[in-house]
Amino acid sequence: ASRDHAAVMPGERYDITSLLQLGDNVIALRVIDAGGVMATLFTLDLPGVEAADETLWQAARSLYPWLVLFAFVAAVGAWAWAIHRLAAHRLAQTMRRRSEHLAVRAILAAASCQLVLAVVTLYQGEREIPVLDWNLLALLLTALVFGWLVVAADGLATVPRDATPVRREGCWLAAIVVVGLVARVAWLDSIPVGFFQDEATNGNDALALGRLDHWLLWSESVGGRPTLFLYSLSAVLQTFGVSYLTLKIVPVAAGTATIVAVWALGRTAFEPRIGLWAAFLVAVSRWHVHYSRMAWEVVLLPLFACAGIALLAYGLRRQRAAGLATVAGAVVLAVGLYTYAAYRAIPAVAIALLLAVAVSSERWMLWRRAPALIVGTLLAGATAWPLLSFAASHPELYWWRYTEVSLTSYMAYFGTPLPWLDQIGRSALSLNHVGDAIVRHNLPDAPHLDPLTGALFLLGLAIALWNSRRFGPRLALVWIAVFLPLASLTRDGPHATRLLGLLPPCALLAALAVQRLADALAPRLGGWRAPVAGGILAALIGAWNAHDYFVRAAQHPDADALFNVTGRRVCEFLRRHDDVRVFFSDDIGFWADGQCFFLARGRYDGPHPIRVGGVVGGSWLGDDVERMGVLGRECFDIHTEELRERGGVSLSGRALEERGRQGQLLYRLYHFGGETGRERARPAALR
Repeated sequence: ASRDHAAVMPGERYDITSLLQLGDNVIALRVIDAGGVMATLFTLDLPGVEAADETLWQAARSLYPWLVLFAFVAAVGAWAWAIHRLAAHRLAQTMRRRSEHLAVRAILAAASCQLVLAVVTLYQGEREIPVLDWNLLALLLTALVFGWLVVAADGLATVPRDATPVRREGCWLAAIVVVGLVARVAWLDSIPVGFFQDEATNGNDALALGRLDHWLLWSESVGGRPTLFLYSLSAVLQTFGVSYLTLKIVPVAAGTATIVAVWALGRTAFEPRIGLWAAFLVAVSRWHVHYSRMAWEVVLLPLFACAGIALLAYGLRRQRAAGLATVAGAVVLAVGLYTYAAYRAIPAVAIALLLAVAVSSERWMLWRRAPALIVGTLLAGATAWPLLSFAASHPELYWWRYTEVSLTSYMAYFGTPLPWLDQIGRSALSLNHVGDAIVRHNLPDAPHLDPLTGALFLLGLAIALWNSRRFGPRLALVWIAVFLPLASLTRDGPHATRLLGLLPPCALLAALAVQRLADALAPRLGGWRAPVAGGILAALIGAWNAHDYFVRAAQHPDADALFNVTGRRVCEFLRRHDDVRVFFSDDIGFWADGQCFFLARGRYDGPHPIRVGGVVGGSWLGDDVERMGVLGRECFDIHTEELRERGGVSLSGRALEERGRQGQLLYRLYHFGGETGRERARPAALR
């Protein structure tokens, strides 16, 4: 509502009529600051408007939501007890059934559960306001269908496992890695369509770090973060040069390495076949492929998490070099703290796993590796000490970004944990129901898992509940149970970036479901049928994810704006020219400083805003320096004649222009002056 879409200024009057949609005195104001959209809640007393009896947040303080929450928890407890009793009652009948019948029943139950999650509407409130506003009937239906799935999975969990070794395991892993690498480099120059500001900022910060004569532990840009990812970028950029594609080398390499790390974790915690299937699911996952193609530090989260926990699991469960693996796992987990903020939940996952082992029948593993665990803990503490010391001495910097996006301030101010519970529910259901709404993170509103992987994940989750005494299922359940609540402490959930750490356990559980189905269907799928069936399933999952990412997400109407295609086009042009001064009209969003500084290093003068009324006849037009005007649609429509006369540009010619998905004109580029011998360097369309 502010003038010229600028920042809100004191003393200005704003028409907020369109914002009053949540009650008489509750407004959800979408504050756009540095490219991020966050929901800020406040109450406002308006003249002539009677104040409401209570706001949504005041209602959250009342007794009613707590009664609803208590009823929900009691219903879940009763549901779990009924499922357990029903499964025990049907145990004898289940044991008499043939394994293929158990598999078919489990497949139908998993497909039904996935279908219900895909079609029902579970949340009926405002997305930006985390209060418990759920559709109770839809939740009840979902609980009933998942209960059926848990009962159906009971028999599948008891099917004898195939203990034969995997032939050519290394070849299978190499093929999966090749598939994952192809998915991460195909059309890398054009998908994602633009060049997002945070990527460019990371590249600029990495180059700045490379010029320092000392090591820097913390970077204060983009809300502040550790510098491990930035130093990795710096080494690559200094080696291979500065370009859009070289900026992608580190995320592509990290994403591909994560495939191997997931295989190692699945092989160690479960069995080789599950490790291979989990690696494949990560290799083709739209969720992980996207972040492997973006120069963001979050891509390091699953890599260090899987590598560290895989080494720790190997040390606990194996004999050869077990002590060294335990120590190495602890150190790798500590190094991961220097990657991304959401990684801070991973050490809690490792500690919870050790506690779960300590209270299980496998506690002997901890006693056997007690010396290695002590040494690993000490070395991990020494590794993390510089960062912990920085956090203690500069808490305002270390926690700044977390405080900005966290729910803790909401919960402290309003005195209720209901927003957290709400976000936990939305984050959990984002895997199969409704995911992140921003195309920069996800295919908008699509579940983070494709339907086939999602159904397999649900089945694997149900199987793991029955096999929770085994190390592998226990690991996956603990990972989800600990990471999910901690990663959900955010106001703008479900957030695909902060939830990326859930992908490894989801892939492991989906792979567990595939293997148990293969074991159950072995009598029917003997000989050549089993590989063919597995190949068909893999092809369907891969094709579904590829279509969602390379077609649907890449061609989404919001992709151009949210990936800043305008900025990338301008910056790529500047990279081919010297001494160009950029002006842009204020009717377009030109947010490309970082991109231009990165792509046209040393040949860029920051953009200068001009008002629509000052485009023609202003001092920005001259003959001494080549100038480029980035003119938006409104400016172009108003000043067509003046531009023709002053700029000497034939509007019937081919000026460089950008159009939206629907064919609407977004902006045009025009040149003025600059007759200094660089004319030949310009494309003909811009002369």
